Amino acid sequence: MAACVEFEAARRLFLEAIREGCISSTIDGLEKKYKEIEGNDAEKRVAVEQAFKDEVYERLITKSSAQDFISIVKLAILAVEKEMTQAITPIIMMGDIFETQTLDICQDVFNYLQSASWITEPSFAPGKNILLRLCNDILKRLSKSQNTVFCGQIQMFLVKVFPPPAKSGVNLQGHFNMENVTEYSLTVDDDLIPSTREEKPISVEMEEGEMDEHAGVPIDYNLYRKFWILQDFFRYPLQVYNRVSWKQMQHNTEEVLRCFTSYKLDEVKMSSRNITSLKQPDRDVYFAKYLTNQKLLDLELSDSNFRRSVLVQLLILFQFLMASVKFKLDVQELSEEQSKWVSDCTERVYELIKETPPGGEKFAEIVKHVLSREINWNHWKNEGCPSFVSKVFETDKPPKTQKSRKRSIADEYRLKDKKINLGNTELSRLWNLAPDNLGACRSQARVFLPSLEDFFEDAIYQVESPSDVAETEKLVNDGNYGWRALRLLARCSPHFFTYSNMPPKTLPLYLEGMIKKLAKDLPSSLIKHEEVAEEEDEQQEEDEEFLKHEQEEAEQVNEKAAESQLETVSKDQVQALAARVLGRWKKLAKLLHFEDDEIEYFESEAASVAEQAEKMLQVWAENLTDASPPVLRPALSECELESAWHEVFGHDAATADK
Repeated sequence: MAACVEFEAARRLFLEAIREGCISSTIDGLEKKYKEIEGNDAEKRVAVEQAFKDEVYERLITKSSAQDFISIVKLAILAVEKEMTQAITPIIMMGDIFETQTLDICQDVFNYLQSASWITEPSFAPGKNILLRLCNDILKRLSKSQNTVFCGQIQMFLVKVFPPPAKSGVNLQGHFNMENVTEYSLTVDDDLIPSTREEKPISVEMEEGEMDEHAGVPIDYNLYRKFWILQDFFRYPLQVYNRVSWKQMQHNTEEVLRCFTSYKLDEVKMSSRNITSLKQPDRDVYFAKYLTNQKLLDLELSDSNFRRSVLVQLLILFQFLMASVKFKLDVQELSEEQSKWVSDCTERVYELIKETPPGGEKFAEIVKHVLSREINWNHWKNEGCPSFVSKVFETDKPPKTQKSRKRSIADEYRLKDKKINLGNTELSRLWNLAPDNLGACRSQARVFLPSLEDFFEDAIYQVESPSDVAETEKLVNDGNYGWRALRLLARCSPHFFTYSNMPPKTLPLYLEGMIKKLAKDLPSSLIKHEEVAEEEDEQQEEDEEFLKHEQEEAEQVNEKAAESQLETVSKDQVQALAARVLGRWKKLAKLLHFEDDEIEYFESEAASVAEQAEKMLQVWAENLTDASPPVLRPALSECELESAWHEVFGHDAATADK
């Protein structure tokens, strides 16, 4: 029997060997100490693991460099390969490092983790769940717009470690990223109001390849609002199945496509310098999200990459609406008219992509190819994400011979006397009515199962005409009828086995939904359709209501634009106020919710105090949607500068009150 290991003494010896091994980058010393200590291997492994954790803890509190952490992790991996500690020890150590260190150190350590091949070996399989949680914790700390490359490295690493059928890497429930909200301005910018725009004559000759800033798309707030509202449908496509949301999405999409069609981009003759820069792939710039400032929309519409991004988003939305996804509800289906509109818009979008330079034809083919492959992935997901590894069949074994069925005692008895005596006259008579009892059971005379048309005829009429029958007298509310209906549906209807992730409903509601589905499949004589004239009147009322809503919303926008003109801060007022604030501008900036780094930026941009104050007020007036004299007044009062507010805004405020 192996002797017990003195844990504390063994831990100290292993800790000294680990520190020497980190310096020499070898594990020989630790391996020698491990063999010298007598005792159970399980107890010695625990002591080695604790020694590694203690060393990591010492390096965490002394603020070591990334290379120090990498060296201790490498030594732990060598210890795992020598079976001196558990396989999850290096992963637990990296988890402690990632939880306590800065993002720069975490990225350096993760680069080593990404380049190492040991993580894919079978011996480290028990630590994969810990590794997944570790990577998810890092992703929560990162910003997708500022740490885009690091986020992508983590995602690619998870794809390499975990196979595609792994449940942790597949969105089985079909959830959407509801946090991806695109914010845009809810008020009209002064520069977009036609009455306040100054028309400047163009007298300068344009150089080759230069774009005219006045020849862009005419942008108003209505187009701006409709354009960015589409991003909400891209974020959560299921809302399109709502009738009102469908109308809004359809109307906004038509406006955007009409804008793209009326203002097409042409091939621009580039200079040799621009062509050389485009040929360098490492100079591509990635933006996680486009800017939504009203002043930038006309420039963005002139950008081919921006157009392609929006058009591809439309194609993805259309493909989702037309695809068969098992997580969609039964009511989330497009009508024939809606499907035709989606198909027509898809063709229009592909034509616009082809007309967008440079290389529009080739880009359209690539997008079509990628989306066609996405259909295969959708089928794979609908089937439950089966594994791509096929089972290996053993072909060396000889095929099994099928054994003949052993005769039962009843068969042996029947072959002798042709009749079976069950000991009772009536039972023997019933048993011997036919030579083959199974064949007799399949006789048409013994079919007592009613057809779907006969059984559900009255129920369909009650569902189609709910006002003719009282709620308590409906068949779907009868428990006996519901039990027989479920048995019949299980035998004769394919709708009974339709998969759904919705919680089970009450029996009357479930039967009412099934009856509506059956009504579409049964002969038209059993279905009481609504009159076509009523449908057309209802459709016309909906269209009129939608147009009326759009008109009222446009009037409200114009009223808000007129009000906002009275509450804006002009450039002259900013200069006058900056001359009165001077040395108190930092305190005022704090009250206007500017951060410390932003205040430092204002100080670096201007030399004098007056220019710094003017820069701060100018940024506040241009970028904040609620920038107005009433908002500025409490902040100036806090700085004991209310007199400055009266001197700058007093006359305008009195005029506005009148």
